[in-house]
Amino acid sequence: PEGGAPEPDAAPAIPLAAAAAPTPQAAADSVRSFAGLHPDEILQRAADRPSLAFLSVGDWGRNSPEKTKLAETMAEWADREDIAFVISCGDSFYSGPGHKRHGIASVDDPYWKECYEDVFHQPALNRKWFISIGNHDYPPHAPATNIQAQVAYTRVSPRWYLPAPYYTRRLQAKGWAVELFVLDHYDPKEYDSIKTANPYPVQLPWLDRQLAASTADWKVVVCHRPFYSSGSWHGTYPLWKRAVYPILERHRAQVYFAGDDHILEALKDPAGFVHIVSGAGSHMHGFGRKDKNSLYTHNRHGFTFHTLNATHLHTKLVDGLQNKVMYSFDVSKDDFRPKR
Repeated sequence: PEGGAPEPDAAPAIPLAAAAAPTPQAAADSVRSFAGLHPDEILQRAADRPSLAFLSVGDWGRNSPEKTKLAETMAEWADREDIAFVISCGDSFYSGPGHKRHGIASVDDPYWKECYEDVFHQPALNRKWFISIGNHDYPPHAPATNIQAQVAYTRVSPRWYLPAPYYTRRLQAKGWAVELFVLDHYDPKEYDSIKTANPYPVQLPWLDRQLAASTADWKVVVCHRPFYSSGSWHGTYPLWKRAVYPILERHRAQVYFAGDDHILEALKDPAGFVHIVSGAGSHMHGFGRKDKNSLYTHNRHGFTFHTLNATHLHTKLVDGLQNKVMYSFDVSKDDFRPKR
């Protein structure tokens, strides 16, 4: 993986059925369960599978009966669909009863157990969680927090994965690969630069270089802050789109995962770029002005489920309390066609 330290120096959807049928051997590989395996071994064995399943969830950092039910539903899907990993879209730790100081102070902080380990404890969720950082993971939202403690927990937990505040991780499947590019929008050293002519002068050039160097079939960007959203709390953010979207266009990244607004939403713009808001992990916001690219919105606790193969991504928005699919859609790897 590449860490986040500075280096020197609407197209129509295509259904999954359009993809080539797997060979008998590929079909045999695909039925070997990940159950009981170490998260690292799961990712190693993923290289033998023609398709991968995964979940995304964000803004899950406050405990509640709804969050507990959400975790149970996620585990049911993870077990049935034999997922390979989880994308976590930021704001992992809010305040809570007995933990008024917000945040994580060290790798031994009891809030790890209270808010994460004891809630998402099911064996089927013992997968790699690819973590992005949210605003509530930083001061002043989390006065006692130490973001390096979340980074260091990567060396403590077999499933928590945050090797640096921003990073990349390539995942190999059978005959194809997906690469995650995880950003830190709320980095206090760069956050205020969004209003300047040179926004994020370290992180965005880094993203440009990493995307340019990637040979993955799928390039997936994960960032707590959305640039498309119908949420009432943050909503669509033109300044961030102006900063990051040209880089995504230039290198044909296909999908962007975000949280921040506490809703579930699927969006797809006229160029075919897919934007998913998965911020419904613990407490909800309402809707504001509906983004023109919105395909579907949902305002209850939930998560997204995905299957990915060499050519297609299938997505379901799942209500975590009702255990009900609210919306599903399919896209092709080549749907994103920047205007060039």
